[in-house]
Order: sequence, then C-alpha cells, then structure tokens
Amino acid sequence: MERNSFDIICSYFKPRTYAKNEILLSEGQICETNYFVNEGCLRFFSLNKDGTELTRYFAFPGKFGTALSSLIDQKPSFEYIESIENTVVLEISRKDFFDLVERFPAVNYL
Repeated sequence: MERNSFDIICSYFKPRTYAKNEILLSEGQICETNYFVNEGCLRFFSLNKDGTELTRYFAFPGKFGTALSSLIDQKPSFEYIESIENTVVLEISRKDFFDLVERFPAVNYL
C-alpha cells in the first residue's frame, strides 16, 4: 500500500479516550461507530431476562470491536459496549467506514 493511501485511511479514524466503566453503547441504541482499541479494553455484553450480564467479547489492544449487526443493519443493539478500564480507541463512523471500503476495498478484510 502506498504511503499516501495509508495516510488517507488513517485520516478516517479519530482518537478518543473513555474512562473506566464508561458506556459507549446501550441496549436499544443504534450503533454508529466501529472501535479500534489502542490501550485498555472494551467489553461487549447483554442482559438476560433476569438482569444477569452475559459477556460476548473483549476487545483488547490491536483489535476492532462494534455491535456489528446494529452497525450494519441500523437496528437497535441487543448489547452494551463498556470500557472496563481507561481506554484509548480510534473511532470510525459507519458512514466513513463504508466510504473507506468503497475507496479501498481491501480495508473490508480487516
């Protein structure tokens, strides 16, 4: 990949910091963001009928995470996204992600 292409791809991502136990997405909200974790950890969980938390995934540094079905279908999320420690991410909006994939189809394989 050319350096110019890499710079263009990077320009789509915005750094953001979340405090420990901060909720990034709640059940019922429509997900608009994909997260790449630089530092810290994100937890993806849902609640069962009894209110018990069921963890689906942890996004550690170097990993992407999102409520994928909500992000793609634009339907309310069935899960929460929470930072379980102070966390630094690179965020990309749904719109920007699809624009990026259209420009650089190989990005879709990440």
